[in-house]
Amino acid sequence: MRAMLTEVRSAYFDNRLGELTGLLAPLLADADALGDSAEARDVRSHLLQIAGSVLTQVRQYGAAETALRRALDDAPDRLRAAGIIATWSWLLVRQGKLAASREMATKWADDVEPRVSRATPEELAAWGWLLMQSSAAALRDNRRGRRTT
Repeated sequence: MRAMLTEVRSAYFDNRLGELTGLLAPLLADADALGDSAEARDVRSHLLQIAGSVLTQVRQYGAAETALRRALDDAPDRLRAAGIIATWSWLLVRQGKLAASREMATKWADDVEPRVSRATPEELAAWGWLLMQSSAAALRDNRRGRRTT
């Protein structure tokens, strides 16, 4: 499953969506069959986040939310959870739920804010993505004279 996750990520980031959808469906079924070990939850969380992103791209918002909710439930740590929330925030923007997107991303950014002098690159990246999502939602909302925080 881990080796296939590398292939899924490659297809996702290379924008080979036809190939990706052919890989994701059977892998998600296999990931569900793996059980509840930490490694199974980690792989399943990652696959579900990618599925949620793809479903958002093709405007299957209900299915995307289900995938992201399941991904968050299986997230092995707060960094993976932050990545899932960044994707979920984007889903909310696509649905026109700009205030909800901004609030979700801002809350999570506040919760995962690292001490910059000691932060790992992964911690800084997770925090940065959440800040960007919060900012993107606020910019799209574009309400004059209104505070966004």
